[in-house]
Amino acid sequence: WHEARSGAGTGDFVVLRAPSRVPIRRLTLVPLPPKGPGAAPKSIYLVTNETVLAVELPEDAAKTRASFDVVFPAPLRTSCLAVTLDQAYAPAGSKPEVSIAEVVAYSDLDTEGATHEAAARKLSGGGESAEVAAEVLKRGGPKAAAAIATVLPTLDGRGRMLALEVASAAGGCDVSSEVFVRALADEDKDVSARAEKMLLGCGPAAAPRLLTALTSEGPMGKARAAGVLSLVAPSRALRPIAAALATPKLEAPVRSLLRTAFGRAAKHATGDALGDVVAEAPREARPELIRALHGRLVEIRERASLIVNEWLEKDPSFAARYLALEPLAELAQAGDAAATTRFVAMLGGDRDWSVSARA
Repeated sequence: WHEARSGAGTGDFVVLRAPSRVPIRRLTLVPLPPKGPGAAPKSIYLVTNETVLAVELPEDAAKTRASFDVVFPAPLRTSCLAVTLDQAYAPAGSKPEVSIAEVVAYSDLDTEGATHEAAARKLSGGGESAEVAAEVLKRGGPKAAAAIATVLPTLDGRGRMLALEVASAAGGCDVSSEVFVRALADEDKDVSARAEKMLLGCGPAAAPRLLTALTSEGPMGKARAAGVLSLVAPSRALRPIAAALATPKLEAPVRSLLRTAFGRAAKHATGDALGDVVAEAPREARPELIRALHGRLVEIRERASLIVNEWLEKDPSFAARYLALEPLAELAQAGDAAATTRFVAMLGGDRDWSVSARA
């Protein structure tokens, strides 16, 4: 920055915006770059929202290219910091172009060896320390978001909730979605609900990370990611969710969430597309897909009938027969002969009365 007045530019100023929640412990003032013309200020004023500080620069930076540390007697809290020129190192009668090359503000977090991860860990516990860390990280960009994703499991509940807010401000959805996806399966329902809302706000931009989650996260993480993916990118969700449903030994709540997500995504697909997805899906997943497509089976009647028959031939257990009743009934109503025959047999005399009663 160069003042453009004649003389020493007395009274000219440049304004810095600062987060008022972050106390400024010190400044580094660089009057001139390593090379190039310009005159150095001899004295300046630092003007905040509440106070004015006079600062003398002890040597001519035009000759030494020195920088100067300004340590405050007490940390400054301000949303606006103006650097105002007073006197300059310049001969009387000359027309210097007084310059300020750089002003760097430091908080208590800016210590030797400080890292984004160290700041992210301070999000736990609440209070001023967490607020300061949050404000600093919000301006940290992708590196800050990556650090938050790394330490997220180690934070307390309040810290994890705050981390979501910070990640959202630190970068776009391509960066912050890493944090949001990791929080989807959080044990704190408020945290997981907030993460889901933020991913929904990202829309299709969150799809790449959600797709990765379907192979990289734990069972509940996969299920939660599938639910969001079915809303923000349904056309890209069907095959990955079908593959996830083939995961061995999935617990019932996880299967239910995956099945619901598949059914939701299927609403946007044509019958031909659904037939292809079901045909290409792992055999272990096909019964779940048939259950998820309630109301759409007529569009893939022949293929669905074969899958249900294969399902019951391979697994004639009570649970399988009971769960197959609904798709069998739908297919029978659509005129499928094989489904009708099997359904009537179960209605008339299944070996478990509860299956016949259900039919």
